[in-house]
Amino acid sequence: MLSLEHALAHLQDPEVMRDASKKQQIEQFLEAVKSDPAALPVAQKYISEPSQPVQTWFACQLLQTWLRPTRWATLDASQRDLVRSLILQPLLQQQQDGYISRQLAALWVELGVVLDWPESNAHFLTQIETVAASAPVGWEMLAGVWELVYASGRRARVVHARRLQLKRALLAGRHALLPFELLEAQLSAVPRSTALVVAALGAVQSVIGLLEPQPGSAPSVALIDRLVHEAAAPLRHQQQQQAAQGPSPFELEVPLRSLQLLHELLSRRLLPGDWQPVLRDLAQRLIGMLELAASLPAPSVASLPERWTWQLLQLLRALVQHLGRVIEPANAAPFLALLSHFLLRQQDGDNWLAAIEVLEALGEQLGGQAVLGSRYRTALEGILVPLLQRCVLTPTPTDDDDDDDEAAERDEAQRTALHCVVQLADLVPRAALSVLATELCGRCESLVAADAAALSREPRSAAAAVDALTGVVRVLAPLVHHLQDPPQPDAASSMLARLVALLHRPRGSRPVDASAEA
Repeated sequence: MLSLEHALAHLQDPEVMRDASKKQQIEQFLEAVKSDPAALPVAQKYISEPSQPVQTWFACQLLQTWLRPTRWATLDASQRDLVRSLILQPLLQQQQDGYISRQLAALWVELGVVLDWPESNAHFLTQIETVAASAPVGWEMLAGVWELVYASGRRARVVHARRLQLKRALLAGRHALLPFELLEAQLSAVPRSTALVVAALGAVQSVIGLLEPQPGSAPSVALIDRLVHEAAAPLRHQQQQQAAQGPSPFELEVPLRSLQLLHELLSRRLLPGDWQPVLRDLAQRLIGMLELAASLPAPSVASLPERWTWQLLQLLRALVQHLGRVIEPANAAPFLALLSHFLLRQQDGDNWLAAIEVLEALGEQLGGQAVLGSRYRTALEGILVPLLQRCVLTPTPTDDDDDDDEAAERDEAQRTALHCVVQLADLVPRAALSVLATELCGRCESLVAADAAALSREPRSAAAAVDALTGVVRVLAPLVHHLQDPPQPDAASSMLARLVALLHRPRGSRPVDASAEA
């Protein structure tokens, strides 16, 4: 007669499982065991005592069977207590490896949310907090509770009336700030575990991504300050290297996760009024990070981790989208100066497109809002023109060794930069705009010459030149439009004449491709 141990052993034997008849017999036997409440002590044995991985896995499968509402209703009080204990105690005592711990964590979340909390187990969330204090899986449990209640893809597992009840329980009292409070405690722990901090940051990011911010739910200023401090670790590392102080080691994952969480907080466009002080503090702290970056030599900035720099640029882009609300006009000039300095330093690196996208967000904010733009006009003078010149006029040579993705990213950065020129043209002083347009005309002339010379030698370079010329022509016409008003009508007419001449200049046996676009 087949025993449970033999059935589990056969389950791992490929030779036995290739026999369809034996496979069916084993699977039917295991299903019968899982459906028998008398088998719960078997799960207790496999979980509480050293067991083979397949036995512990089967114990989790057995417990999951009894978490179905129809099955759970058939268990008496002592059996339910046994199931709760079998799931929770290994998590509290960290008895199992990562895979089994995650299985048990998922079971505990499902038990509490679907069946047990708050009626039968009022301490459900507190028990998760206890696990999270010492094990990363506890943070996965915390995120799992909110996801099961709020995430649309999993809502069908919780009936509507119960989901409303659980939402009220989650948002009641201290649990409204549960992720932020726990995270702040975790970041301040001495000593602290990097694995726990990374898990905490990831879980809180997941939780706040599920919710619309509510009044009274803002994180504390102290937490924001701590997150920015964690995020700035790579900058401090480079600063200490420059000062020959022996740079302090850091785990890159913590600064990365801190930036991601800050981005999640800042990326919401509609926030309650009591969030504004927090966001203004965050803006000031980010200005401090840009000041620290500006104090470093260019090689130090270039050696910052690429993933970290990209994530910081995403955060700065989100900050720019809140520009009028979080940065006072008096602070606009230093902020824009620091921002442009940091963006320009990305030109020779892999994050140039991300830097240009920050500039694009700035153009969308200032170019589309006359009142906001006028408040920042003084700060923009002398900052935007050099930045736009560098973005638009710096050649982007094509290297035969570059792959298509790199070439496409350079082209996208160039197109985005040209688009920003048009967006911000109304905010740039006319004299400076005339200089920029004149330089663009010169760029057109050089591109036409380069294109004609390359036709007989290098088709790929010729194509790149034509693409760049097309982009420059697209931006020249709107710039000339902006210059038609006084005091620069002659300059506008002169540029129009040069533009027409360029567009009708032959390229080999046919006109320049950009002429059709213009």
